[in-house]
Amino acid sequence: MNKMSINNSLSAITIALCSVYSVSTFSANKSFPFYATQLKAGERFYAPKHAQGSQGKGFDISMLKKRSNGRWYFNKPGTSGSRNSHSVIYAKKFYAISDGIVFRCWRNAPQNPRPGSYHPQNGLRIPGGGNMVWVKQSDGTNVLYAHAIPGTIPSSVCPLNARLYSAKGRTYEANVPKVQQVKIRKGQFLGRVGNSGNSGGTHLHVHIQKRSNNAPVPIRWSGGLATRGSRQGARFTVNLNRKWYNLTGKTIPVNRSIIWPPFKTVGSLTRNNIRIRDFRRFFDHAASSGFYPVKLKGYVRNGELHYDSKWLPANQPWLSWYGISKTARNSRVSYASSKGFRKIYEWFTTVNGTRLYSLIFVK
Repeated sequence: MNKMSINNSLSAITIALCSVYSVSTFSANKSFPFYATQLKAGERFYAPKHAQGSQGKGFDISMLKKRSNGRWYFNKPGTSGSRNSHSVIYAKKFYAISDGIVFRCWRNAPQNPRPGSYHPQNGLRIPGGGNMVWVKQSDGTNVLYAHAIPGTIPSSVCPLNARLYSAKGRTYEANVPKVQQVKIRKGQFLGRVGNSGNSGGTHLHVHIQKRSNNAPVPIRWSGGLATRGSRQGARFTVNLNRKWYNLTGKTIPVNRSIIWPPFKTVGSLTRNNIRIRDFRRFFDHAASSGFYPVKLKGYVRNGELHYDSKWLPANQPWLSWYGISKTARNSRVSYASSKGFRKIYEWFTTVNGTRLYSLIFVK
């Protein structure tokens, strides 16, 4: 790679998180019900907008997997989609998006026999959400998680063990007696994705509605990235090198339904040997997950700039730049100092005779 092509591939990245953002926003917004660590190579989540009514701001979340032809599909390679287990998302664990109290649930309803075919008791003695969890939140809203595999919602979350309502229409049997209602925490395991209840195929349904009038409520996420995908029937075209949209404090846009969820913000995050062409996307992903960098080591390998990085959970304001010139470096140091930040890391590597710097500051 020549000097011009290397330099044209570099852009200074500026990330500034204030304490309000890194603490309050991350706790107030909803955590995506899946984590990046659940993805294998060539997989992403798919979260299109749901129908209207009380569920109108919710999502039916599934997964896509890239195949050898370069297209992305809902089903696992070598399968026809005729079984629930053929879906890429089948049996994936899902987690609570927020704290709350479980006031309604079901956990042992039989699944639909296959995608597009319904159990004969659907709408009669099986809840519309199938194996589901309704959670009362402190802000006057309720959130629904629906269509889990039977038996995977823990009994510690849902104490109701019947397979079916005792008779047609007895929906009240899914109400949890007040003395048995339990509090759940954001990030708590709630079940595994299946195809139970009023579901045309394997997916996790999640939506929020007001308790007072059932009006739909937008879900604003605490992190993660989203991008576009072009659908052609059962297959998708997805370009991972396309610009990704930061979901922090925002809902998923209608036209950006391919989701890279956050990492779980526990312990440290280390990623090495990432090419510059991929590093900006990773940098944005780690930052949107609630981490801050403590190492940004650049070096040239096989004629291309690479980065090694280490990240920790962000509990303070921070600033970081990488791939910047010496002039830009001096300017950024002055700027950070003027704002009360202190430098905790600096690195440079030489590319075609030009020094490129990495800087990290905290307050």
